[in-house]
Amino acid sequence: MRALVSVILGALFSIMATSNDKKASANGMTVEWYFLGEEIVFKMRAPHTGWVAIGLNTSENLTGTNLIMGSVKHGRPTLSDRTILRPGSHVPVPEKEGVSHVRLISAAESLGSTEIQFALKMKPADAWHFVLTPGQKFSLLMAFSESDDFMHHSLFRTSVWINL
Repeated sequence: MRALVSVILGALFSIMATSNDKKASANGMTVEWYFLGEEIVFKMRAPHTGWVAIGLNTSENLTGTNLIMGSVKHGRPTLSDRTILRPGSHVPVPEKEGVSHVRLISAAESLGSTEIQFALKMKPADAWHFVLTPGQKFSLLMAFSESDDFMHHSLFRTSVWINL
């Protein structure tokens, strides 16, 4: 029943999702970004103290999405550069003989929320990432969970089209 409610709420909030050139938000989650040298810097905030994630894809498919997941557990941040193999199955890019393209900048939990800031390389060194250029259109996956375990299901997930 809880999963059904989560799916229904996710669908409703995805309709209400908003985006502009530098910020997207839905269901209390916010993602902001800007370009800095050869990287794009993202800040993602969620209204829970579990993991928070974004994904980038040039299509609306989950398969092939470059998924970045972060959490703070006992004050220690974790950031993982992943790829979605199929819905419900994602693995760290290095397990697929790729190279991680993320650099953690900051991570914190406070007042029941999680905020992770990281940089992502704009030019990929493997097939698991996308070339990122200003103005390019991407489907931005936004998700968060109540758990710090990256294999735990999302409490909320939606996608919104953005222009980087």
